[in-house]
Amino acid sequence: LRGNVDTRLKYLQQGRFDALLLAQAALSRLQLENLPHQVLDPTWYVPSCAQGTIAVQSRLDCQFNTALHNLNCAATWQAVRLERAIIKALGGSCALPFGCHVRREQDEYVIAAVALAPTGTQARASVRMASSTATTTIVAEVVRRLQDDGLETVLCALGLPLVSPNVPMADSEE
Repeated sequence: LRGNVDTRLKYLQQGRFDALLLAQAALSRLQLENLPHQVLDPTWYVPSCAQGTIAVQSRLDCQFNTALHNLNCAATWQAVRLERAIIKALGGSCALPFGCHVRREQDEYVIAAVALAPTGTQARASVRMASSTATTTIVAEVVRRLQDDGLETVLCALGLPLVSPNVPMADSEE
Protein backbone atom coordinates (compact mmCIF):
# COMPACT_ATOMS: atom_id res chain seq x y z
CA LEU A 1 0.00 0.00 0.00
CA ARG A 2 1.58 3.23 -1.12
CA GLY A 3 0.89 6.79 -0.10
CA ASN A 4 0.99 8.96 2.97
CA VAL A 5 -1.15 8.22 6.02
CA ASP A 6 -4.07 10.36 4.79
CA THR A 7 -4.10 8.50 1.46
CA ARG A 8 -3.99 5.14 3.22
CA LEU A 9 -6.85 6.13 5.52
CA LYS A 10 -8.87 7.27 2.50
CA TYR A 11 -8.36 3.82 0.91
CA LEU A 12 -9.54 2.21 4.14
CA GLN A 13 -12.67 4.40 4.23
CA GLN A 14 -13.37 3.50 0.58
CA GLY A 15 -13.38 -0.16 1.57
CA ARG A 16 -10.30 -1.05 -0.46
CA PHE A 17 -8.78 -2.63 2.67
CA ASP A 18 -10.16 -4.21 5.81
CA ALA A 19 -7.40 -2.88 8.05
CA LEU A 20 -4.14 -0.94 8.02
CA LEU A 21 -0.92 -1.45 9.90
CA LEU A 22 0.51 1.93 10.85
CA ALA A 23 3.16 3.10 13.27
CA GLN A 24 1.75 4.26 16.58
CA ALA A 25 4.21 7.16 16.48
CA ALA A 26 2.67 8.32 13.19
CA LEU A 27 -0.84 8.30 14.65
CA SER A 28 0.38 10.30 17.65
CA ARG A 29 2.39 12.76 15.57
CA LEU A 30 -0.58 13.35 13.24
CA GLN A 31 -2.97 13.56 16.21
CA LEU A 32 -5.05 10.64 14.94
CA GLU A 33 -5.20 8.65 18.19
CA ASN A 34 -8.99 9.08 18.21
CA LEU A 35 -9.33 6.70 15.26
CA PRO A 36 -10.34 3.15 16.15
CA HIS A 37 -7.11 1.23 16.54
CA GLN A 38 -5.40 -1.64 18.31
CA VAL A 39 -1.82 -1.42 19.57
CA LEU A 40 -0.05 -4.65 18.69
CA ASP A 41 1.85 -6.38 21.48
CA PRO A 42 5.44 -6.90 20.29
CA THR A 43 5.61 -10.22 22.14
CA TRP A 44 2.78 -11.50 19.89
CA TYR A 45 3.36 -9.51 16.70
CA VAL A 46 7.13 -9.58 16.81
CA PRO A 47 8.66 -6.92 14.53
CA SER A 48 11.78 -7.28 12.40
CA CYS A 49 15.08 -6.61 14.12
CA ALA A 50 15.67 -2.92 14.84
CA GLN A 51 12.26 -2.00 13.41
CA GLY A 52 11.45 1.62 14.14
CA THR A 53 14.98 2.49 15.21
CA ILE A 54 16.45 5.64 13.74
CA ALA A 55 20.14 5.53 12.88
CA VAL A 56 22.27 8.50 11.93
CA GLN A 57 25.67 7.94 10.37
CA SER A 58 28.27 10.64 9.83
CA ARG A 59 31.85 11.03 8.75
CA LEU A 60 34.49 10.91 11.49
CA ASP A 61 35.44 14.53 10.86
CA CYS A 62 31.84 15.82 10.99
CA GLN A 63 31.52 18.95 13.15
CA PHE A 64 28.20 17.68 14.53
CA ASN A 65 29.46 14.33 15.91
CA THR A 66 29.29 15.48 19.54
CA ALA A 67 25.70 16.65 19.09
CA LEU A 68 24.80 13.42 17.27
CA HIS A 69 26.41 11.34 20.01
CA ASN A 70 24.26 13.11 22.61
CA LEU A 71 21.13 11.97 20.73
CA ASN A 72 22.07 8.31 21.23
CA CYS A 73 19.83 6.25 23.50
CA ALA A 74 22.00 3.64 25.22
CA ALA A 75 19.06 1.31 25.97
CA THR A 76 17.92 1.35 22.33
CA TRP A 77 21.47 0.84 21.10
CA GLN A 78 21.94 -2.21 23.34
CA ALA A 79 18.55 -3.65 22.33
CA VAL A 80 19.39 -3.29 18.64
CA ARG A 81 22.81 -4.89 19.17
CA LEU A 82 21.16 -7.88 20.86
CA GLU A 83 18.52 -8.23 18.15
CA ARG A 84 21.18 -8.11 15.44
CA ALA A 85 23.40 -10.60 17.29
CA ILE A 86 20.48 -13.05 17.51
CA ILE A 87 19.63 -12.87 13.81
CA LYS A 88 23.31 -13.15 12.93
CA ALA A 89 23.58 -16.33 15.02
CA LEU A 90 20.69 -17.75 12.98
CA GLY A 91 22.51 -16.98 9.73
CA GLY A 92 19.85 -14.37 9.15
CA SER A 93 19.33 -12.79 5.80
CA CYS A 94 16.37 -11.50 3.87
CA ALA A 95 15.51 -15.18 3.19
CA LEU A 96 14.67 -15.78 6.87
CA PRO A 97 11.32 -14.38 8.03
CA PHE A 98 12.45 -13.53 11.54
CA GLY A 99 11.31 -11.08 14.15
CA CYS A 100 13.02 -10.11 17.37
CA HIS A 101 12.09 -7.52 19.95
CA VAL A 102 14.28 -6.66 22.93
CA ARG A 103 13.24 -4.24 25.61
CA ARG A 104 14.76 -3.45 28.94
CA GLU A 105 12.67 -3.61 32.10
CA GLN A 106 14.70 -2.38 35.04
CA ASP A 107 17.66 -4.78 35.24
CA GLU A 108 16.34 -7.36 32.77
CA TYR A 109 16.09 -7.81 29.04
CA VAL A 110 12.74 -9.10 27.85
CA ILE A 111 13.16 -10.79 24.48
CA ALA A 112 10.57 -12.10 22.05
CA ALA A 113 11.74 -13.90 18.90
CA VAL A 114 9.93 -15.74 16.12
CA ALA A 115 11.00 -17.52 12.93
CA LEU A 116 8.27 -18.23 10.38
CA ALA A 117 7.86 -20.58 7.43
CA PRO A 118 5.42 -20.13 4.52
CA THR A 119 3.72 -23.34 5.64
CA GLY A 120 2.55 -21.62 8.81
CA THR A 121 5.13 -23.41 10.93
CA GLN A 122 6.82 -21.16 13.46
CA ALA A 123 9.34 -21.26 16.25
CA ARG A 124 8.94 -18.80 19.11
CA ALA A 125 11.06 -17.90 22.10
CA SER A 126 10.39 -15.68 25.08
CA VAL A 127 13.36 -14.97 27.29
CA ARG A 128 13.98 -12.81 30.35
CA MET A 129 17.59 -12.40 31.40
CA ALA A 130 19.53 -10.05 33.62
CA SER A 131 20.88 -7.09 31.68
CA SER A 132 24.32 -7.89 33.11
CA THR A 133 24.34 -11.23 31.25
CA ALA A 134 26.93 -11.52 28.47
CA THR A 135 25.58 -11.00 24.95
CA THR A 136 26.85 -14.43 23.87
CA THR A 137 24.94 -16.10 26.71
CA ILE A 138 21.72 -14.27 25.87
CA VAL A 139 22.03 -15.11 22.16
CA ALA A 140 22.73 -18.77 22.91
CA GLU A 141 19.67 -19.00 25.18
CA VAL A 142 17.33 -17.41 22.60
CA VAL A 143 18.62 -19.71 19.85
CA ARG A 144 18.32 -22.76 22.14
CA ARG A 145 14.71 -21.92 22.93
CA LEU A 146 13.93 -21.38 19.24
CA GLN A 147 15.48 -24.78 18.51
CA ASP A 148 13.39 -26.35 21.28
CA ASP A 149 10.28 -24.86 19.65
CA GLY A 150 10.92 -26.20 16.14
CA LEU A 151 13.45 -23.92 14.50
CA GLU A 152 14.84 -26.86 12.50
CA THR A 153 11.43 -27.44 10.88
CA VAL A 154 11.13 -23.77 9.95
CA LEU A 155 14.62 -23.63 8.45
CA CYS A 156 14.03 -26.85 6.47
CA ALA A 157 10.74 -25.48 5.11
CA LEU A 158 12.66 -22.41 3.92
CA GLY A 159 15.53 -24.44 2.46
CA LEU A 160 17.97 -22.75 4.84
CA PRO A 161 20.91 -24.35 6.65
CA LEU A 162 20.38 -25.53 10.19
CA VAL A 163 21.93 -23.66 13.09
CA SER A 164 24.70 -25.49 14.89
CA PRO A 165 24.15 -26.17 18.59
CA ASN A 166 27.46 -24.37 19.07
CA VAL A 167 26.05 -21.13 17.71
CA PRO A 168 28.68 -18.81 16.25
CA MET A 169 28.21 -15.61 18.16
CA ALA A 170 28.09 -12.15 16.72
CA ASP A 171 30.90 -9.71 17.26
CA SER A 172 30.08 -9.01 20.87
CA GLU A 173 31.01 -5.82 22.58
CA GLU A 174 30.26 -6.90 26.12
